Amino acid sequence: MPKKKEEELKPFEMQNKYKGPKEVITNYEKINEDDMDIKLNEIHKLTNSPNEGDNLSFAIPMCAPYSAIQTHKYKIKLVPGNTKKGKVADSCISYFLKNATNEKEKELIKNISMDELGNCIIANCTPDLKELKELSKNNFVQKGRKK
Repeated sequence: MPKKKEEELKPFEMQNKYKGPKEVITNYEKINEDDMDIKLNEIHKLTNSPNEGDNLSFAIPMCAPYSAIQTHKYKIKLVPGNTKKGKVADSCISYFLKNATNEKEKELIKNISMDELGNCIIANCTPDLKELKELSKNNFVQKGRKK
């Protein structure tokens, strides 16, 4: 009987040989509901589609799945490609400026730094814009036989 118990323990010991002991550290803080309400009110001030009467302070760039941002006013679909982040960021800013409805929104979009926008754009992508596709078709020179 003792041999079976040792054999049963060996795989368990081998698994735990390289792993450290599991420690669970719990740090519970008493949540003050008034502070939580204040923090949630700040989050609810963010909007994805600014209206005419809204007091706008900042434009915050973000990258998310397209299905999550379909209700946003300013959005660009990024697809896999080989364009550099700086060029993608520049085309996004120019597209947003072209579609901005008022001067305050244009000013806020211009204030987005390229570094901030470049940090939130994923690598190896290209914007999926109709305007860019039409521009590339016009600039494309077909090579063929002369008649």
